[in-house]
Amino acid sequence: NPVQCVYCQLDDKHCYLMLDKLVSRYTTIGCSATADRQPSKVVQLAAFSSPMWPAKDCSIRVYCIDDTADGIESVLDVEEKMGGCLLETPTPFCLHDNKETLCLTAEDFDAEWRCKVESKTQEIPFYHAWHCVNNSLHAAFTFQPIHVSVAKLTCTISVCQMSRLDQKRALNIEINKNEVLNRRSMICNGVVDATGPVFRIPKHVRIALCEYLDPLSHTGQDWRMLAHSLQVDGYVDYFASMPSPTTHILDLWEARNRTDDSIRELYRILCSMGLSDAATVVETEITAHL
Repeated sequence: NPVQCVYCQLDDKHCYLMLDKLVSRYTTIGCSATADRQPSKVVQLAAFSSPMWPAKDCSIRVYCIDDTADGIESVLDVEEKMGGCLLETPTPFCLHDNKETLCLTAEDFDAEWRCKVESKTQEIPFYHAWHCVNNSLHAAFTFQPIHVSVAKLTCTISVCQMSRLDQKRALNIEINKNEVLNRRSMICNGVVDATGPVFRIPKHVRIALCEYLDPLSHTGQDWRMLAHSLQVDGYVDYFASMPSPTTHILDLWEARNRTDDSIRELYRILCSMGLSDAATVVETEITAHL
Protein backbone atom coordinates (compact mmCIF):
# COMPACT_ATOMS: atom_id res chain seq x y z
CA ASN A 1 0.00 0.00 0.00
CA PRO A 2 1.97 3.05 -1.22
CA VAL A 3 -0.02 5.51 0.93
CA GLN A 4 0.48 3.69 4.22
CA CYS A 5 3.03 5.25 6.55
CA VAL A 6 5.46 2.94 8.30
CA TYR A 7 7.31 4.14 11.38
CA CYS A 8 10.52 2.49 12.47
CA GLN A 9 11.96 2.36 15.99
CA LEU A 10 15.65 1.45 15.74
CA ASP A 11 17.32 0.20 18.92
CA ASP A 12 20.84 -1.15 19.39
CA LYS A 13 19.96 -4.72 18.42
CA HIS A 14 16.36 -4.65 17.24
CA CYS A 15 14.15 -2.84 14.77
CA TYR A 16 10.41 -2.34 15.32
CA LEU A 17 7.91 -1.38 12.62
CA MET A 18 4.69 0.44 13.43
CA LEU A 19 1.88 0.56 10.89
CA ASP A 20 -1.90 0.65 10.77
CA LYS A 21 -2.40 -2.71 9.06
CA LEU A 22 -0.12 -5.56 8.10
CA VAL A 23 -1.14 -5.63 4.45
CA SER A 24 2.13 -6.72 2.88
CA ARG A 25 5.63 -7.96 3.57
CA TYR A 26 8.33 -5.54 4.59
CA THR A 27 12.10 -5.67 4.34
CA THR A 28 14.44 -3.57 6.44
CA ILE A 29 17.67 -2.50 4.74
CA GLY A 30 20.49 -0.87 6.63
CA CYS A 31 24.02 0.39 6.21
CA SER A 32 26.78 1.62 8.50
CA ALA A 33 26.13 4.95 10.16
CA THR A 34 29.60 6.18 9.16
CA ALA A 35 31.55 5.53 5.98
CA ASP A 36 34.67 4.39 7.84
CA ARG A 37 32.86 1.64 9.73
CA GLN A 38 32.68 -1.79 8.10
CA PRO A 39 29.18 -3.28 8.05
CA SER A 40 28.61 -6.51 9.91
CA LYS A 41 25.67 -8.66 10.92
CA VAL A 42 24.99 -11.61 13.18
CA VAL A 43 24.28 -14.99 11.59
CA GLN A 44 23.72 -18.35 13.22
CA LEU A 45 25.96 -21.40 12.77
CA ALA A 46 24.10 -24.69 13.11
CA ALA A 47 25.68 -28.16 12.97
CA PHE A 48 23.75 -31.29 12.03
CA SER A 49 24.45 -34.98 11.63
CA SER A 50 22.50 -38.13 10.89
CA PRO A 51 22.23 -40.89 13.53
CA MET A 52 25.54 -42.72 13.94
CA TRP A 53 25.81 -46.48 13.49
CA PRO A 54 28.77 -48.87 13.96
CA ALA A 55 31.22 -49.01 11.06
CA LYS A 56 29.38 -46.22 9.24
CA ASP A 57 30.79 -42.88 8.12
CA CYS A 58 29.62 -39.84 10.04
CA SER A 59 28.84 -36.63 8.18
CA ILE A 60 28.70 -33.28 9.98
CA ARG A 61 26.99 -30.46 8.12
CA VAL A 62 27.38 -26.81 9.18
CA TYR A 63 25.00 -24.13 7.91
CA CYS A 64 25.30 -20.35 7.99
CA ILE A 65 21.76 -19.16 8.68
CA ASP A 66 19.93 -15.85 8.98
CA ASP A 67 19.42 -14.90 12.62
CA THR A 68 15.65 -15.28 12.34
CA ALA A 69 13.06 -17.85 13.33
CA ASP A 70 12.32 -18.59 9.67
CA GLY A 71 16.02 -19.08 8.94
CA ILE A 72 16.56 -21.86 11.45
CA GLU A 73 13.16 -23.43 10.84
CA SER A 74 13.80 -23.79 7.10
CA VAL A 75 17.08 -25.62 7.75
CA LEU A 76 15.46 -27.81 10.41
CA ASP A 77 12.85 -28.84 7.84
CA VAL A 78 15.54 -29.68 5.25
CA GLU A 79 17.51 -31.72 7.77
CA GLU A 80 14.43 -33.51 9.04
CA LYS A 81 13.82 -34.90 5.57
CA MET A 82 17.42 -36.17 5.54
CA GLY A 83 17.11 -37.71 8.98
CA GLY A 84 19.48 -35.12 10.41
CA CYS A 85 19.66 -33.94 14.03
CA LEU A 86 20.77 -30.63 15.47
CA LEU A 87 24.00 -31.27 17.38
CA GLU A 88 24.18 -28.20 19.59
CA THR A 89 22.53 -24.87 20.18
CA PRO A 90 23.02 -22.63 17.11
CA THR A 91 26.04 -20.39 17.66
CA PRO A 92 25.93 -16.65 16.84
CA PHE A 93 28.71 -15.39 14.59
CA CYS A 94 29.52 -11.79 13.60
CA LEU A 95 29.96 -11.79 9.82
CA HIS A 96 31.80 -8.78 8.39
CA ASP A 97 31.18 -7.29 4.96
CA ASN A 98 34.80 -7.68 3.84
CA LYS A 99 34.04 -10.04 0.91
CA GLU A 100 36.02 -12.84 2.61
CA THR A 101 34.76 -16.40 2.54
CA LEU A 102 33.64 -18.11 5.71
CA CYS A 103 36.29 -20.72 6.58
CA LEU A 104 35.34 -23.81 8.58
CA THR A 105 38.07 -26.15 9.83
CA ALA A 106 37.71 -29.57 11.49
CA GLU A 107 40.09 -29.86 14.43
CA ASP A 108 40.83 -32.03 17.46
CA PHE A 109 38.84 -35.04 16.30
CA ASP A 110 39.29 -38.41 17.97
CA ALA A 111 42.16 -40.69 16.94
CA GLU A 112 39.58 -43.42 16.25
CA TRP A 113 38.35 -41.40 13.27
CA ARG A 114 39.88 -40.05 10.11
CA CYS A 115 38.60 -37.17 8.01
CA LYS A 116 37.74 -38.39 4.51
CA VAL A 117 37.77 -35.03 2.73
CA GLU A 118 41.06 -33.92 1.18
CA SER A 119 41.11 -30.64 3.05
CA LYS A 120 40.05 -30.26 6.65
CA THR A 121 39.00 -26.70 5.78
CA GLN A 122 35.78 -25.99 3.91
CA GLU A 123 34.56 -22.61 2.69
CA ILE A 124 31.20 -20.95 2.25
CA PRO A 125 31.41 -18.13 -0.34
CA PHE A 126 30.95 -14.69 1.14
CA TYR A 127 27.87 -13.72 -0.84
CA HIS A 128 26.10 -16.95 0.06
CA ALA A 129 26.89 -16.42 3.74
CA TRP A 130 26.07 -12.70 3.73
CA HIS A 131 22.74 -13.00 1.94
CA CYS A 132 21.88 -16.50 3.20
CA VAL A 133 20.30 -17.00 -0.22
CA ASN A 134 20.40 -20.78 -0.14
CA ASN A 135 19.75 -22.52 3.15
CA SER A 136 20.63 -25.87 1.57
CA LEU A 137 24.24 -24.69 1.10
CA HIS A 138 26.54 -25.91 3.84
CA ALA A 139 30.05 -27.08 4.65
CA ALA A 140 30.29 -30.84 5.18
CA PHE A 141 32.89 -32.97 6.93
CA THR A 142 32.82 -36.75 6.62
CA PHE A 143 34.59 -38.92 9.18
CA GLN A 144 35.31 -42.64 8.88
CA PRO A 145 35.70 -44.84 11.97
CA ILE A 146 38.92 -46.85 12.19
CA HIS A 147 37.31 -49.56 14.33
CA VAL A 148 33.78 -50.95 14.10
CA SER A 149 33.41 -50.63 17.87
CA VAL A 150 33.73 -46.83 17.86
CA ALA A 151 30.58 -45.38 19.39
CA LYS A 152 31.42 -41.72 19.89
CA LEU A 153 32.83 -38.86 17.86
CA THR A 154 34.08 -35.60 19.33
CA CYS A 155 35.69 -32.78 17.40
CA THR A 156 35.85 -29.01 17.08
CA ILE A 157 34.87 -27.05 14.00
CA SER A 158 36.37 -23.58 14.04
CA VAL A 159 34.76 -20.83 12.00
CA CYS A 160 36.29 -17.51 10.98
CA GLN A 161 37.01 -14.97 8.29
CA MET A 162 40.76 -14.85 7.71
CA SER A 163 41.22 -11.17 8.57
CA ARG A 164 39.15 -11.63 11.73
CA LEU A 165 40.95 -14.50 13.45
CA ASP A 166 40.40 -12.80 16.79
CA GLN A 167 36.68 -13.44 16.33
CA LYS A 168 37.00 -17.16 15.58
CA ARG A 169 34.14 -19.24 16.94
CA ALA A 170 34.33 -22.92 17.86
CA LEU A 171 31.56 -25.48 17.46
CA ASN A 172 32.18 -28.27 19.96
CA ILE A 173 30.74 -31.43 18.45
CA GLU A 174 29.92 -34.61 20.34
CA ILE A 175 27.99 -37.45 18.71
CA ASN A 176 27.03 -40.67 20.46
CA LYS A 177 25.42 -43.50 18.53
CA ASN A 178 23.14 -44.31 21.47
CA GLU A 179 21.88 -40.76 21.90
CA VAL A 180 18.65 -39.62 20.29
CA LEU A 181 18.64 -35.85 19.82
CA ASN A 182 15.55 -33.69 19.89
CA ARG A 183 16.04 -31.27 17.03
CA ARG A 184 14.15 -28.43 18.69
CA SER A 185 15.10 -28.87 22.34
CA MET A 186 18.38 -26.98 21.87
CA ILE A 187 16.98 -23.92 20.14
CA CYS A 188 17.18 -20.93 22.42
CA ASN A 189 18.80 -17.49 22.81
CA GLY A 190 16.19 -15.84 20.62
CA VAL A 191 16.85 -17.93 17.49
CA VAL A 192 13.27 -19.12 17.79
CA ASP A 193 10.96 -17.03 19.97
CA ALA A 194 9.76 -18.68 23.15
CA THR A 195 6.08 -19.59 23.26
CA GLY A 196 3.80 -17.39 25.29
CA PRO A 197 1.55 -14.36 24.94
CA VAL A 198 2.78 -11.50 22.80
CA PHE A 199 1.32 -8.87 25.13
CA ARG A 200 1.57 -9.44 28.85
CA ILE A 201 -0.34 -6.44 30.19
CA PRO A 202 -3.86 -7.83 30.80
CA LYS A 203 -6.68 -6.36 28.78
CA HIS A 204 -8.45 -4.82 31.78
CA VAL A 205 -5.22 -3.06 32.81
CA ARG A 206 -4.74 -1.70 29.29
CA ILE A 207 -8.31 -0.40 29.22
CA ALA A 208 -7.82 1.34 32.56
CA LEU A 209 -4.53 2.93 31.47
CA CYS A 210 -6.12 4.18 28.26
CA GLU A 211 -8.96 5.74 30.22
CA TYR A 212 -6.44 7.61 32.36
CA LEU A 213 -3.99 8.62 29.63
CA ASP A 214 -5.87 9.04 26.34
CA PRO A 215 -7.70 12.27 27.28
CA LEU A 216 -5.44 15.29 26.93
CA SER A 217 -4.63 16.96 30.24
CA HIS A 218 -3.83 20.64 30.76
CA THR A 219 -1.06 19.48 33.13
CA GLY A 220 0.47 17.35 30.38
CA GLN A 221 0.05 14.16 32.43
CA ASP A 222 -1.37 12.12 29.59
CA TRP A 223 -0.21 9.82 26.78
CA ARG A 224 2.20 12.52 25.54
CA MET A 225 4.12 12.42 28.83
CA LEU A 226 4.06 8.62 28.71
CA ALA A 227 5.59 8.70 25.22
CA HIS A 228 8.28 11.08 26.46
CA SER A 229 9.00 8.95 29.54
CA LEU A 230 9.32 5.82 27.38
CA GLN A 231 11.55 7.72 24.90
CA VAL A 232 9.22 7.24 21.93
CA ASP A 233 8.00 10.83 21.66
CA GLY A 234 9.45 11.03 18.16
CA TYR A 235 6.23 9.37 16.99
CA VAL A 236 3.77 11.75 18.64
CA ASP A 237 2.08 12.58 15.31
CA TYR A 238 1.58 8.87 14.62
CA PHE A 239 0.18 8.16 18.09
CA ALA A 240 -2.07 11.22 17.89
CA SER A 241 -3.64 9.90 14.68
CA MET A 242 -4.71 6.68 16.41
CA PRO A 243 -8.09 6.23 18.18
CA SER A 244 -6.18 5.31 21.35
CA PRO A 245 -2.64 6.71 21.47
CA THR A 246 -1.94 4.91 24.76
CA THR A 247 -2.70 1.51 23.22
CA HIS A 248 -0.06 1.98 20.52
CA ILE A 249 2.48 3.38 22.95
CA LEU A 250 2.03 0.31 25.17
CA ASP A 251 2.27 -2.00 22.15
CA LEU A 252 5.65 -0.58 21.24
CA TRP A 253 6.80 -0.57 24.85
CA GLU A 254 5.90 -4.24 25.32
CA ALA A 255 7.66 -5.21 22.10
CA ARG A 256 10.84 -3.50 23.30
CA ASN A 257 10.69 -4.72 26.90
CA ARG A 258 10.50 -8.49 27.25
CA THR A 259 12.19 -9.01 30.61
CA ASP A 260 10.35 -10.40 33.63
CA ASP A 261 10.56 -7.13 35.54
CA SER A 262 9.39 -4.90 32.68
CA ILE A 263 5.91 -4.38 34.17
CA ARG A 264 7.54 -3.23 37.40
CA GLU A 265 9.50 -0.73 35.35
CA LEU A 266 6.24 0.55 33.84
CA TYR A 267 4.89 0.99 37.37
CA ARG A 268 7.95 3.03 38.34
CA ILE A 269 7.55 5.22 35.23
CA LEU A 270 3.89 5.93 36.00
CA CYS A 271 4.84 6.86 39.56
CA SER A 272 7.50 9.26 38.29
CA MET A 273 4.85 10.90 36.09
CA GLY A 274 2.72 11.56 39.17
CA LEU A 275 -0.07 9.30 37.86
CA SER A 276 -0.86 7.55 41.13
CA ASP A 277 -4.22 6.16 39.96
CA ALA A 278 -2.71 4.61 36.82
CA ALA A 279 0.26 3.32 38.82
CA THR A 280 -2.12 1.70 41.33
CA VAL A 281 -3.79 -0.27 38.53
CA VAL A 282 -0.44 -1.70 37.46
CA GLU A 283 0.66 -2.28 41.08
CA THR A 284 -2.51 -4.30 41.73
CA GLU A 285 -1.68 -6.55 38.77
CA ILE A 286 1.90 -7.03 39.99
CA THR A 287 0.68 -7.92 43.51
CA ALA A 288 -1.82 -10.42 42.11
CA HIS A 289 1.02 -12.43 40.53
CA LEU A 290 3.34 -12.52 43.55
